Amino acid sequence: MKYRGLPAVLMAFVVSLLCASCVFAHANMKLPPRAKSSAELAKSIEQEIGKVSKRDNFKSLLAAGGHVAWVEENPASTKWAVFLDGKQVGGRYDDVKYPEFGSDGAHFGFFGLQNSHWTSVIDGVTRLTVYTDVSPLAFQPHGSSWAYRACYSENSCTMVSNGSLVVMARETYDEISPPQYSPDGRHLGFLVKFHGKWSAIVDGKIVGPPISSFSCSGFSPNGAHFFICGTEKKTGYVRWAYYIDGNRGPEFAQIGPIAFSADGAHYAYGGSGLQIAFKKDETSGTIVLDGKPGSSFQGRGLPGAWVTLLDAPIIAAAVYTGGTFVYPAVFVPGHFIASTNVLSASLDGVSDPAFDKNGNLVYAARRGNNDVIMFDGNDDGPSFDDILTDAVFTADGAHSAYVARRGEDLLAVRDNKPGQLLSLNDLIHRKAVYFDDEGNRIKPPPLDVGEFSIGWAALSPHGAHFAYEITKGGMRFRNGRTPRAERTVIFDGQLQNRYNALSISVVQFTPDERHYWYTVSGAAGKKSLAVVDGRETKLYDDMSAAQFDSENNQVVFFARKKDRVVRITVPLVRD
Repeated sequence: MKYRGLPAVLMAFVVSLLCASCVFAHANMKLPPRAKSSAELAKSIEQEIGKVSKRDNFKSLLAAGGHVAWVEENPASTKWAVFLDGKQVGGRYDDVKYPEFGSDGAHFGFFGLQNSHWTSVIDGVTRLTVYTDVSPLAFQPHGSSWAYRACYSENSCTMVSNGSLVVMARETYDEISPPQYSPDGRHLGFLVKFHGKWSAIVDGKIVGPPISSFSCSGFSPNGAHFFICGTEKKTGYVRWAYYIDGNRGPEFAQIGPIAFSADGAHYAYGGSGLQIAFKKDETSGTIVLDGKPGSSFQGRGLPGAWVTLLDAPIIAAAVYTGGTFVYPAVFVPGHFIASTNVLSASLDGVSDPAFDKNGNLVYAARRGNNDVIMFDGNDDGPSFDDILTDAVFTADGAHSAYVARRGEDLLAVRDNKPGQLLSLNDLIHRKAVYFDDEGNRIKPPPLDVGEFSIGWAALSPHGAHFAYEITKGGMRFRNGRTPRAERTVIFDGQLQNRYNALSISVVQFTPDERHYWYTVSGAAGKKSLAVVDGRETKLYDDMSAAQFDSENNQVVFFARKKDRVVRITVPLVRD
């Protein structure tokens, strides 16, 4: 069985005050409106971290917290080696699996295959094992513990934490899911399969009834609740439900990601009545609050028949695409992750919900043809033809934003107040940045704006800036076969450069909102670049995501440049 993680949409908002004068001051900060020409590359500094042996094949690169690791394979000996910050860690192995950093980069580990068994190397300590299969490592947030699933053989698996077996009702189970720590690091949860049924285990104890299958699991932001997306085998169509601390909710054909209030006291999610081979008018959705369904809203349905992904209740549902179903997606090297936008108000009747700073539910709903609004407690928004994104919030939850559509125009809606219209036809006249696989600029093909989707939306920490991604893709993209598509960032209503890329990462901001950056993965074949304050860096291979170094006021990422692994820093300097 494939384990599918829940998209990262579990957000908690800290309630605090933000004065109007502060908002006004931030809103008047001027940032570069769009990406500059190639003659104005971002000024950067390259520092060599290590060299890749000319005899070895470079396999993968990952980075976190200012550290970088990579894997090499020697084709002559078929031996693998792992390097951390330029120095080899562990020995040479028949294979290497799951190199992982802790979230802050303070911990690093991987598995190396020796004599048909997986040896763990964690924080420089090598532990020989008798396991024939393992899961990726999970590192404890705010702590030094770690855990992974380990199997002695097929249908004989256990859980290992800090080198010892986790105490459970049984020592082994037929299957075990990868472990998950709660965000506060105080709890460890996973699922085990025995006699064909899955059960949740939290801190070594079974929680809730056994279920036939599951597609997601996780903790609430405060760690107080553990949830599962599960189903029981029944005749007819598959029906999915959330199990919150073992308590089962209502069933749906499709469910979206769950959201928790800041204090963890309330939860909500959307459910849709989509069915296999349904007709166009057979979609309806509702928001479930604390286990109780609310009012139903009729979606416009999908053109023609459509089949939900088997055993996967949370899928990348469409936003507006001019009548065509599109899978919006976010690409991370080595992973293909569904967009956080799962339910669409236009198609399903409701969007994925969130909680505002006052604990009110925020979600879009379709009241009729070309009549979609954003509900937010007592401050409901205006009507639009469609609302294309979920609401996103500032760090303190005081401000929100989303993207809506009126006719063929887009507009950003800030605190439920519509902004300036953006004509999609402007995309045709916007200069695109196209590269061949070698990184040479080439003439871009003409752009047809008839079909598109919104990949992500981001609001700066205090609400001064709002950005989102427009994605256009061909048949292979629409069928979910590739993430490569036409991608453009809209920053404060201004079109930035258009790329033919695998992904554009969500825009990130410095805390003072004076600088921003994002990563364009696969901008030229497998080569990637970063855009910092509107300027592009050079193209690099095997590039890590760009991160902010607050101590030195610079953006940092790692990459491979031919046979060298380099650290690239981009100083943040105002024009």
